[in-house]
Amino acid sequence: MATPSVGPKYAAVGQDRPVTPARGHNLDDVLVHLDVTFVSDWLQRANTAIVGLQDWWVAGSNAMNFSHFWLEELADDKRGQLLELEYELLREEIRLAFQAGMESGRVTEANLSKLMRAALREYPAQFGGDGTAFLDIVWGLSREKTVEFKEVLSNINCSTKNTQYAQWLLATRSFTLILMVSSITNFYRKLVDLPPSEPARPSTADRGVGRPGTSTARTAGGSSGAGGAGGAGGGGAVARPGTSSGRPLSGRPRTSGSGGRPSSGSSGRIGSGSSAGRPGTSRSGGGTRPGTSRLARPGTSAAAAGGGGAAAGASAEDGSRGGGGGTAGSNRMHQARPGTALAAAITEADREAIDEAFYAAKEGQAAVLYYLLSRNRVHFADMDDEGRTLLLVAVSSERLQVVAFLLENADQFEVNVKAKSGNTALHIAASNGSAELVEMLLNHGADPAAVNPVSGVTPKELAEVFAEEAVLKAFARIVV
Repeated sequence: MATPSVGPKYAAVGQDRPVTPARGHNLDDVLVHLDVTFVSDWLQRANTAIVGLQDWWVAGSNAMNFSHFWLEELADDKRGQLLELEYELLREEIRLAFQAGMESGRVTEANLSKLMRAALREYPAQFGGDGTAFLDIVWGLSREKTVEFKEVLSNINCSTKNTQYAQWLLATRSFTLILMVSSITNFYRKLVDLPPSEPARPSTADRGVGRPGTSTARTAGGSSGAGGAGGAGGGGAVARPGTSSGRPLSGRPRTSGSGGRPSSGSSGRIGSGSSAGRPGTSRSGGGTRPGTSRLARPGTSAAAAGGGGAAAGASAEDGSRGGGGGTAGSNRMHQARPGTALAAAITEADREAIDEAFYAAKEGQAAVLYYLLSRNRVHFADMDDEGRTLLLVAVSSERLQVVAFLLENADQFEVNVKAKSGNTALHIAASNGSAELVEMLLNHGADPAAVNPVSGVTPKELAEVFAEEAVLKAFARIVV
């Protein structure tokens, strides 16, 4: 793997992050004692690990399932313990490369700490908290030959005028960051019985981090409310999940449908190299969009209602009765986003992220969907090949928590978008007989008189045809 050139430097995010070498300061007095025979080994191991990581990340639903595991299944303290253990192992490996200098006293533990802080500047502060910063790194490393990939590997808060030392610093960054990510994803893969991508270091499976769903895993948090009332405040900000006013939850809720192991479509096991559970999807590396948006975290307002499996009778195409649940996100996004002139503006990386978002909507993984939207990797208005939005897919699969989260942010998209079948989300909810979904949609601007141009019927007429008492009462309460 070619060592990337030194890229732009970034300001620190965490206030309590250990002080890194100031800009202009360099570590030349430390690097002069580096045993350079270690560098080639570092790069070889990093290259092996990144290839394995990238191949695995784009296979099946691995990206979504790991994201869900990292955000939802591990408690904050367990994530911190896992990161700390990997950091200490990497520090020991770096120490070996400076062994002669340390034995002579020319390199101290403080010098080693400065080097580690320069190479892994995100640790510990930025990797703490809700886990999203570490997930950013994983997504970035999965996209080789992109700006994001290069920026991740060149994000060192140190400078030097010595070209050779600069290459060594970048090699140290690549080795420590990639090996940390690889080891943690391998830990996850061992939990779900998958072969590791890079077995260079001992697994962390037995280092005190509990399996998802056990007493050491996160329990559901947050508050419950009434179906998500009202969108976010003005200015395009997105309300936080589980609230109607944008207040943060006391804890991230567990998404519906998650069990002890991360879900993987129909089997509960993630494919290690195939597209199991994700028919029709296509994945390849690519870049990410610049910027982020402020989103509401997935709420718990509907979690108590279940949000079980795919909606009874919602077909893959139009959500009408008589079909199976369909596979949300099984078709790639090919439509241009608002503001783009051509569908070609959607890159392969965009399509990969959109696949994950639609699958997350189908599987009820609101936290993953929140992450992808908050990082601007996908947009609320994205559609699949059937013209369905994330809301339409979530309604089709009766994922109440995801629907509640999306409706909390209803000011960011059009609720009454029609799929190619002509159905709106309210058509689907009415035909499926889901009174709670009907009420949630009506409370957020869904049009009961929207005519399906194919069938010529409205959501209210569908409710009357199927004569579900609870659905009819919901229309009667809300529709004047």
